[in-house]
Order: sequence, then structure tokens, then C-alpha cells
Amino acid sequence: MKVVVLGYGSIGSRHARILKNNLKIKDIFIFSKQKIKKYKSFNSLAEIKKINPNYVIIANNTRSHFFYLKYLENNFKNIVILVEKPLFHRRLPLRIKTNPFSFFSIVFKQFFSFQSFNTINLFKGG
Repeated sequence: MKVVVLGYGSIGSRHARILKNNLKIKDIFIFSKQKIKKYKSFNSLAEIKKINPNYVIIANNTRSHFFYLKYLENNFKNIVILVEKPLFHRRLPLRIKTNPFSFFSIVFKQFFSFQSFNTINLFKGG
């Protein structure tokens, strides 16, 4: 299973750490301008197509969420997309047709604590 995390600030790094340590995901890729030693990283959107991820977590600047969500919708089929809160910085028209996506108002670790019914199975491929 391949997971791409868009953004490596405090929330993006937390997502990556939880995926690696708690869920034992090995193929974690970080989209960031930063140089990251702990994970495979890249800074070009074209690389996402080469990776061909199963899951994408959008955890970058809120103003960028809509752009990346539309990019993923237009370029990928059947990937699961998680968008960190807040979803957008203002009201925007959004129609997702081909990829399931979710957004959450609590930190990822707490999400597992309170609503683990399908999420852990989802990330373990079940």
C-alpha cells in the first residue's frame, strides 16, 4: 500500500508518524519543499502519478486544499483522499465523482481513538 502525504508541517508529520508507527505502513511518500530524511519525499506533482498511491492525505496549507483535491480528482481514479481540517478557507464548489474522500475536525490520532470502526481496516487494505 502506498500513501502520499501532501505537506509536512506539524499535522502532515503526525500523519506520517502514525501511518508508520501505528499502522506499519512502509510506503509513505511526502510531498514537500522540505528535505525529509525519515520518508521518501518529492516536490513535484508529476511524481504523484509515478507513485500511483492508494491513499492521499492533504495536510498542507488550507488555501491549497481545493487545488490539490481537484488535481487528485482529475488525475486519479479509485484512490482514497483524506483532507485535514478545515476543508477550505472559504465556500467553494466541489463535486467529487471518482474518488472517496473524507475530512476530519480532530487530529488523526484522536480519530482512531474515537472512530476506529472502518478506518484502521481501510488503511490496512480491508
